[in-house]
Amino acid sequence: MNERIAVELVKTGKLTTDQMLDIGNKANDSVVWQVVVEKLDWGKLTIDQMIDVGNKANNSDVWRAVVKTGKLSVNQMIDVGNKANHWKVWQVVVEKLKKLKN
Repeated sequence: MNERIAVELVKTGKLTTDQMLDIGNKANDSVVWQVVVEKLDWGKLTIDQMIDVGNKANNSDVWRAVVKTGKLSVNQMIDVGNKANHWKVWQVVVEKLKKLKN
C-alpha cells in the first residue's frame, strides 16, 4: 500500500482500531505507524487492549506508545520490551522505570 494513501486513510478518523492496524501492516511504513499511534485513543483502551494492539501491529512505534501510556506495571513494561525487541522501546521502558524511582 502506498504510504501517502495509507496516511490519508488513517487521518480520516473514520476507521476502527482493527482497520488502522490492518492499513499499518499493509503499508509497513514508520510514517504510517506514527499516524496510527496519533489517531488511537490510548486513554480509552484497557491494558489488555493495548497489548493486543501492540501484538497485532508488532511495530516499535506502537509498542513505544503502549509503554508511554504509563498504565503498565513494571513486569508488563519488561514483557513489552522483550516482545518488541527494539532499542527505542527499551529506551522508553528505562525512562518510565527511572520516573518510578523518583
